[in-house]
Amino acid sequence: MNKYFYLLILASITLFACKEAKPKAIAGDPKIDSVPTKHSDSTAGKDSYDYPPGSVKADDYYDNFPSPFVSLIGCWAALREGNVTITFSTDSTFEFYDYNDKMKKKELLTGKFEVEGSTLLLLYNDRPEQRFSFKQDPQANNEYRITNVSGYYFIKSQC
Repeated sequence: MNKYFYLLILASITLFACKEAKPKAIAGDPKIDSVPTKHSDSTAGKDSYDYPPGSVKADDYYDNFPSPFVSLIGCWAALREGNVTITFSTDSTFEFYDYNDKMKKKELLTGKFEVEGSTLLLLYNDRPEQRFSFKQDPQANNEYRITNVSGYYFIKSQC
C-alpha cells in the first residue's frame, strides 16, 4: 500500500508541476522574439512598440537607416534670398545653382562631392573646394541639414 501511496503523490506532483510550467522561450524563435508590445502615447498621439530583447540585432537595426550618402542624394534648397539650390547625384556629382554677388547674377557650379562623417566637401571644377556641415538637426525631427559658416542653410526639397 505504501508503494501505491508514494506513486500517487509523485504522479500528483508531476501533474501539477506540468500545468504550472510555461514553455521556455528559445532564443531565435521567430514566434516569440518578434512579437512587439504596443503602447499608446497619449501626449504625442502615436503608438510605440517595445521589442523583446534580442529580437532585433544591432547590425539589422542600423542597416534599416539610410546612410548619410543616400540621404544626401536629391535636391536641396537654401533658406536665404534668391533661388539657391544644389542637386546631388548618385555618381558623386553636384549642380549648385548659386547667386554670384560680384557678377550680380545666378551661376551654375559643378563638380564632385565627398561625405566623410558630418563633413560635406564640394570639389568644384573651376574653383577651390568648399566645406559644409551635413548633420541631423534635432530641432527638425532629426532631418539632415547642410550648413556652413557663410550662412547657407539647406533643407531637402522638391526642386
